[in-house]
Formats: sequence, structure tokens, C-alpha cells
Amino acid sequence: MRFGARYGFNDNLKISAGYAHLWLAKDENWTLYLNENRIYQEFILADTYPTFSGLFRIRTEQRFFNNIEDGTSLKDNYFINRIRFLLSVSIPFKQGGKTSFLVANEIHLNFGKEVVFNTFDQNRFTVGIKQKLNKSWSFDCGYMLVYQQLLSGTDYNLNHTFRLFFYGNFDMRKNKGEQIKHGQTID
Repeated sequence: MRFGARYGFNDNLKISAGYAHLWLAKDENWTLYLNENRIYQEFILADTYPTFSGLFRIRTEQRFFNNIEDGTSLKDNYFINRIRFLLSVSIPFKQGGKTSFLVANEIHLNFGKEVVFNTFDQNRFTVGIKQKLNKSWSFDCGYMLVYQQLLSGTDYNLNHTFRLFFYGNFDMRKNKGEQIKHGQTID
């Protein structure tokens, strides 16, 4: 779950800030969870061309973790800073259409004094379809290859993941005459 606010300097340059909460299962039986709270800030540079739209995003995250067992906190809080670099391209199937082919790559790097073994966190490569449902709602669906370093710093996971992300974009501006381009938001 993620929410935030975005300010657009123009159609191509935006900044955002927000909060996210994740519940991450740590065992096969889904009985032990890691709660993660994130505060994030991001810089987005996006543009639309005649045949595709492109997006470059830099996101910093302050990540707070806490393990939960049987509904009780283990009181083992820890903190990690992370920076994420995303490059994404959307190619519409039809000029002006609502459906696009999506390809993206994002690298995640940990930083700060708490990071000892795992500066590299993960790389996510995504291929899929992006669909605009209406003025406020869209989703993307596809395949995501996740190569992730584990906390040990010496072990890695390679995950083949089905991705389904929904996006709600709500225009809170007073002057709503400016057009918001499809494809400028991706997580």
C-alpha cells in the first residue's frame, strides 16, 4: 500500500513524497511477517513522443522494519536508506490508444551506516501491458524478473514474478485545464 502527493513543475518534471506500508511473508507457511514502513521522496522526468513515452525516476526511501510473530512485535526494529533508479518506456499499440506495451528496469541500492554487506539490494526488469481505465485509474500487468540480494550479503534470489499494479491519480489542482499525460506514473 502506497500513497503520496505529487507536484508538477510542468508536464515533464515532477516531485513526489509519501508513505508506504508492506507486509512481507518470511516463511513458506505465511506465519511470520516483516512489517516495513517507508517514507519516500522522488524526482520524475517524463516525456511523450510520437511513438512512445519515457520516464526516468529517482526515488529515495527511508525504510523501517519490524518482525511480527503470532501478531506480537519482536521489538527488533531496524532502519535502512535506499535509492532507486527507474527507466521505463511505454509504446502504445495504437496512436492515442489506452493500451501500451511496457518495458522497464529499476535498480535498488542501499546506503548509510547501517549497510554493511548489501549495498546492492535488487534489480527489477519488467515487461507487460499498461492499460488506462479512465481519467483517474490505470493498471499494468506483466512479468517481472527480480534479482535480489538477501540480508546475508552473500546469497541471492532470482524471482519470476507476475506483476499487477493499480494506479489512482487524482487531480487536486485548481486549474484542471492542463492535460495529464498517460504513463507518467509507475511504481
